Amino acid sequence: MTGVLPSQPMAESSHTPTPWVADPDDREGYEWNIHILDRKGDRICFMTSDGPAEANAALIVEAVNNHARLTERCEAYKGQVEAGAARIKELEEALRTCQVALAMMTDPDAIKSTTTMHAWAHAVEAERKARALTPEAKR
Repeated sequence: MTGVLPSQPMAESSHTPTPWVADPDDREGYEWNIHILDRKGDRICFMTSDGPAEANAALIVEAVNNHARLTERCEAYKGQVEAGAARIKELEEALRTCQVALAMMTDPDAIKSTTTMHAWAHAVEAERKARALTPEAKR
């Protein structure tokens, strides 16, 4: 598609302040226009009102007016996703520790190469890690 500007992050001060509104032109002979106006009533742009133009104008206005709020929510969700990823890594590490402890007590080769005290200490540490990451687990 030609004539489309690439999407880049935009500073809030680099565009006309919101809210914007779509305003059909009711002047005689100009009914084919839909104006998009800023909060002072100054025209930002206009478009023809044929086809889905009214719906398109409404979509433009809704997107612009909700842009800052949606950007903030995306940033908040990004933080939650990153925190969730860190928690998953912690849980995976605790699970690996539990798997090693279990192997020390069930794998014939591991049983031969460890002491009961070592296996018990590893199991206690595995349980501590798992319980620390799962506070809802019964103690």
